[in-house]
Amino acid sequence: MGDVDAARFGRMSRHVDGASLNSSNKGRCMADFSHSFTIPATPFGISEQVRAFVENGVTQAQQGYERFKGVAEENNVAVEAVFDVTSKGISDYSAKMLGFFQVNTFAVLDLAQQMATVTSLPQAAELLQTHTRKQMETLTDQSRELAELSRKVVNDAAEPFKDSVTKLFQPTA
Repeated sequence: MGDVDAARFGRMSRHVDGASLNSSNKGRCMADFSHSFTIPATPFGISEQVRAFVENGVTQAQQGYERFKGVAEENNVAVEAVFDVTSKGISDYSAKMLGFFQVNTFAVLDLAQQMATVTSLPQAAELLQTHTRKQMETLTDQSRELAELSRKVVNDAAEPFKDSVTKLFQPTA
């Protein structure tokens, strides 16, 4: 340290806010504040309060991670269950659609056979009217069945997620 610095910091030579200079630091004008206050320290110089706070934070983080991991594993199981239920539901829906297609195709073929035997225009109109009424009733019933099956598949697919979400938002003990 130069002469100008020593003169400028000369007031620190004896005391700095009640702290005396360390004998090894007298030439450098560094104050030793170690006697001003004391904090019980661990081997690394961390107070017990700070250590307890950090350990508590780490424990909470570990618990949060374990809970998150458990929820993620349960969600994986729920997703697998949803795919299984949905896959079965799609198969059932497809089978029902194919059955309806077959029924409707046979109805049209029956109409064609009956139309081939018609001898008059009023007879053909009556046959067509009867067939159309039957087909409208059949299509209404088929639509109702498909809607019920769709609703069942959606409800069954949502059930694993309902259970998973319920478990997720339950307070931990």
